[in-house]
Amino acid sequence: MEFLSAVATNSRLMGSVGLRVAWELPDGRLDQFFLLDAEGLGIADYVGIKNGDSRKLHSETERLMGGLGAERIKLAFAEAVTLIKDYAKRNESYGKPLPENRRDFEFILNMQPADVDAQELFFKLCKEIETPVEFINYMVMRFVAMDKEAIGYFGDNKDISGMYITSANASLLKNSVKKASKRGSGYVSRLIYEEGGEYTRCTLGMSMKLVENRYMIGAITIGEVASLDAAEAFDEIRREEYIGIYQIDFPEEFEKTFLYDMSHCLKSSFENGTMLTEFRQDNSHVKSPEYLISNDIASIYFITNTGQLIVANYYPHERIDADSRLLNCYSEYLTLGDEFVFPASVIYEFALGSCESFYSFLTKR
Repeated sequence: MEFLSAVATNSRLMGSVGLRVAWELPDGRLDQFFLLDAEGLGIADYVGIKNGDSRKLHSETERLMGGLGAERIKLAFAEAVTLIKDYAKRNESYGKPLPENRRDFEFILNMQPADVDAQELFFKLCKEIETPVEFINYMVMRFVAMDKEAIGYFGDNKDISGMYITSANASLLKNSVKKASKRGSGYVSRLIYEEGGEYTRCTLGMSMKLVENRYMIGAITIGEVASLDAAEAFDEIRREEYIGIYQIDFPEEFEKTFLYDMSHCLKSSFENGTMLTEFRQDNSHVKSPEYLISNDIASIYFITNTGQLIVANYYPHERIDADSRLLNCYSEYLTLGDEFVFPASVIYEFALGSCESFYSFLTKR
């Protein structure tokens, strides 16, 4: 077996990395796809494809990497193997089993690659942070996720990595960032996070400095922490949802074509159809002084079993762009019907319900 190539997403700051590794076999080629999760899962997903054609490999690559909003970077043999072995160990430390098809990659766990500098590899997997606000948002995200590795590497002193406000890997839902003073290097974050089904509001102070052209955390101060009920939390993060309803001609042919074209989307199956969540091509939403967890979503598509395509967007111009793109690319399949604006998201409620059509869903609300 000979190593051919490895490509990873530089998305470590979001908590996960997509990794594709290719090997030459005596009887062909093996492509391996790993989702590496630093927030309590380790190797969260694995797919191996032997002698796959270009269409299948493209589809799997986009499924794994397309939703991570990151660039794809080349890794050396030692870097790729070190990553896989490291995250496999995390499965054990997190108490999570390796994927059921672990036998496909067990040979990697037995390899002894050359030593790799862990810190250099970590930063290689991180995008370049461009602004102080972007840095604060990422660090608050890592802090809430109890990502001690990331906080340790970005902390200017060792004590910072030992600080925490959560007892597990929580999710940052919202963060509002402001400078603490006009001249200083401190920032104040007012955030909401979810942990184990419970919602919390918290205030954090964070100072930062530049060390060798890299933003670093100088200090973290934990302020007021208060519980929120679910209704309050949802009210804080809700956004208007713009819905378009399309009638599909030749539904089976359309679905086959559309699913391949949208391989980069997160696919979820429901009783009455299939949902595709399309994320933005980058994580530029993290640069905003007001971070929302859902701001990385560009569009949501729901193909019903009865020949409807429901499309959800969260800004008027994106609804217009999505409609133009769909009708240009799939004019032989799609006809736009009605459009609606809702004060909060309804597409998940529809997907989880039993209604076969969006119109019948509306009459029952």
